[in-house]
Amino acid sequence: MNKKEIFILFEKYANKTATVREQRILENWYHSEQDKQRLNETEADFLALKNEIWKGTLVRSGITRRSRRISHWATLSAAAAIFLAIGVGLLLFTETKKTSSESIEVTEDISPGKQGATLTLANGKRIRLSEAINGILSKEVGVLISKTSDGQLLYEVQKSAQQSDQINILSTGNGETYSVKLPDGSLVWLNSGSSLKYSVGLLVDGRREVQLSGEGYFEVAKDHAHPFIVRTLDQEIKVLGTHFNVNSYTDEGNSKTTLLEGSVHIVAFSENSSVKYGKPKLLQPGQEATLNKAHQITVKEVDVMNAIAWKNGMFYFDRADLKTVMRQFARWYDVEVEYLGVIPQRDFSGKIFKSVNASEALSILKDFDVKFKIKGKKILVYP
Repeated sequence: MNKKEIFILFEKYANKTATVREQRILENWYHSEQDKQRLNETEADFLALKNEIWKGTLVRSGITRRSRRISHWATLSAAAAIFLAIGVGLLLFTETKKTSSESIEVTEDISPGKQGATLTLANGKRIRLSEAINGILSKEVGVLISKTSDGQLLYEVQKSAQQSDQINILSTGNGETYSVKLPDGSLVWLNSGSSLKYSVGLLVDGRREVQLSGEGYFEVAKDHAHPFIVRTLDQEIKVLGTHFNVNSYTDEGNSKTTLLEGSVHIVAFSENSSVKYGKPKLLQPGQEATLNKAHQITVKEVDVMNAIAWKNGMFYFDRADLKTVMRQFARWYDVEVEYLGVIPQRDFSGKIFKSVNASEALSILKDFDVKFKIKGKKILVYP
């Protein structure tokens, strides 16, 4: 497609007049451009523009006050791609640009989170990975631990390696994300405020086992002889080779496991892992298992890409109340949230770029009918 055709398609898409075929053409075009790595997320002026594109898309899509929904994340992503490709994205949304100065008071804005984590070795040594130089960080029982140039933690098993119960812990603070390649080749991405605990060689007693707190996305290397086990505070997930996301934040109430590829077995346990509740549930691709505080597991069909929006640089909300939204903001922007007065009960559905400052993210939430004040590392919320 040439630039003029792209422009026309996007106008029809934003105005909700595009046919299903035209929507697919535009979305496929965006994905092909992304694969060519034409999107540069580090340009400061573009980060600000993306939020304007998002706000403009909301207005153009005729979204209701009660529940604001977007049919596909490519609506806003395609807009961003078009801006980079043909340089006219800002013009599309100038007419819908809004100001949120009356609902947000900012003394000093808060920057978004970034790549970072702390690695705790078996001997207790703690390494801040954002500060460590690239290359070998440590060698334990024949396993080389290094940091790659693109900021990934890498474990490589040497020929001299022996089975070991020495434990490493990779942990992200609020405002941090990081990824690790385990000795078996499995990849794990950690969301903010999360941790992954594992033996240095990963394989212990014929099983590959890790313990997760918080949220992580897994791409498990296939090894039928050695099942891969993910343990959280209240469940065990058993896989052979698959892609899935686990959200086990204790302050979210329920734990969620979302399967993108392969299959997994999920069983509920008591907090000390001594008591098993019910029979294991088998999860198929496209399904999400929710474990509640009563140790009950329910399974439903979902759009799996929404579960890993955080990994792709987005907040995703589906009829979320304000406190649910603000918990995610608190983890990503590393802030404390304080509520003053009676907060209206409303919900919000949509996606927000995680690359914007806190004030820009909050400006999207104006239909909650509340005001925000950013004061140091605290966000005050009041009617």
